[in-house]
Amino acid sequence: MSEGTDFVRLGPELWVFGNADGAFSLSDWPDLPPGLEKMQASFGRESVSKTRGLLDGAIAAAIKPGSAARTMDDLTLPQYIAFLVADYQRMRPARPLFEKAARRFAAAGLNEYADYAREKADEESGHDKLAFRDLTELGLPAQQVIDDLPSTRSLALVQFLEEIVESERPVACFGYAYVLERMAEMRGREVLDHVQDLVGPDVNATRCWYIHSGVGPEVGHVEELIEFVSKMPPNDRAVVVKAVHQTACIKYAADKIFDYYRDDQILEVLAGYSNLPDRINRVIQA
Repeated sequence: MSEGTDFVRLGPELWVFGNADGAFSLSDWPDLPPGLEKMQASFGRESVSKTRGLLDGAIAAAIKPGSAARTMDDLTLPQYIAFLVADYQRMRPARPLFEKAARRFAAAGLNEYADYAREKADEESGHDKLAFRDLTELGLPAQQVIDDLPSTRSLALVQFLEEIVESERPVACFGYAYVLERMAEMRGREVLDHVQDLVGPDVNATRCWYIHSGVGPEVGHVEELIEFVSKMPPNDRAVVVKAVHQTACIKYAADKIFDYYRDDQILEVLAGYSNLPDRINRVIQA
């Protein structure tokens, strides 16, 4: 193991290693081999690169082989609707929870953490409304769809964030944020174009996904998070890395991307609504 590597234990037999070049590796050792020292704090560009490896490796460790075999090219209009519902349910509580984390940091005298948590809270402001507007733009009764298609995965993520904020180590909230920011960044222009094809050329129903994408105005948030975490004391950084893994395990718990609802389940719900636009009626009747 080179001196240019940092490592964090994610589980009983799971370690993630972040290298100076930003790459990562995983190991199923029950314990570190003799002679390896504990993770040490490092600074500068190398520390940022190693932190990137740790964070991305913690996500990769949560994804089972074959779980991401399908791509967004497989996304259907019913699935997109379910994703918007899930986004809404996850985003709505985000701001108050990060504000609560900020208050806890401030009370503990951790002003830098408090400021960054407030920044995260501000970034989440109004994002749930974007998902709501997109559902409305699709010609759907947005609140009714949200009530009828609850996302158990989003609710589990929110519950995890609530537990983090109330825990002895609320710094883990930055690990939660990293997973969602990183996954959004991977949503490229081709995905947005595919969604636009699904909803129709004259329908403006991609606001939420555009903001949370690799081409939207928030694209720099991932790098900011990596740099922020890289400057943390080693113990706090390890807590964040572990939270990244735990969050990713929830997000990918079902071992596949599209598991909120099957198309036929979504269409059965939509068929109960009246005055739907022709595009959605055609999908229901197909």
